[in-house]
Amino acid sequence: MQRTTVHLMRHGEVHNPEGILYGRRPGYRLSDRGQEMAARVADVLHAGGHDVRLVVASPLQRAQETALPTATSYGLEVGTDPRLIEATNHFEGVAINANRMVLAHPRNWPAYVNPFRPSWGEPYRVLIRRMRDAVAAVLDHAAGGEALLVSHQLPIWVTRLHLERRPLVHDPRRRQCSLASLTSLTFEGRKLVGLSYWEPAGELLLGATDMVPGTSAAAENEGEEGE
Repeated sequence: MQRTTVHLMRHGEVHNPEGILYGRRPGYRLSDRGQEMAARVADVLHAGGHDVRLVVASPLQRAQETALPTATSYGLEVGTDPRLIEATNHFEGVAINANRMVLAHPRNWPAYVNPFRPSWGEPYRVLIRRMRDAVAAVLDHAAGGEALLVSHQLPIWVTRLHLERRPLVHDPRRRQCSLASLTSLTFEGRKLVGLSYWEPAGELLLGATDMVPGTSAAAENEGEEGE
C-alpha cells in the first residue's frame, strides 16, 4: 500500500511591530526573517529528497508567502484552500502584547465562559473538521509522495491533539507548533500510521517574534520587533 505524507506547516514570522493579534485580518505579510524561514524549509525539503507533489496554503497573505518558496523549488503552483485559514478570535485586532491585562478586563469576561468550545473563538471541533477535510482532499493527488499544507498554529495544534487523542483544552504556552515548523502526517492509503514534528528553520527562531510562541525559542522575544 502506498505511503503518503502530508506536512502541516505553520507560516513564518510576520511583520507586526505593533503586536496586533492579527487573526484573519488582511495585510499581514512575512517579515524578512519570515521569508528566510520559508526559503529554509524549501531548501531542506528539496535537499533531503522529499517528493513534494502538491503545495496548498491558507488564503491569508502570510501563509501564501510561506508556501511560495517550496512550490517554486518543485515547479508547482500554490493552491489555496480556505479550510486551512486561521481560527476566528474575539480578540482579533487587539494589540495584546502592548498590554496583556486587556484580556482580563471585565468587558471580555463573557468570552471566557466556555473553554471547551472555546467561547472566544472558533470551536475546536469545527477547526478539526475543516483541517481533516483539507488533509483528506490532497491524499489522492499526492498518493505515494508528499504534500505541503501551510496553515496556522491553532488549527494545526488542535488537529495534532485530536490525532494523538489528547484533550483539546490546552495552555497556548505549551503548543509545540513554532514558526515555519512541520507537523508531518504519514498515511498508508487513508490510514494514519505516523505523526512527527520538526523545525527545518529552527535556528532562525532565536530572535524571532511570535504572537503565541508556545514552546519555541521565539518565546523570549514575544511581542518585540523581530526584524
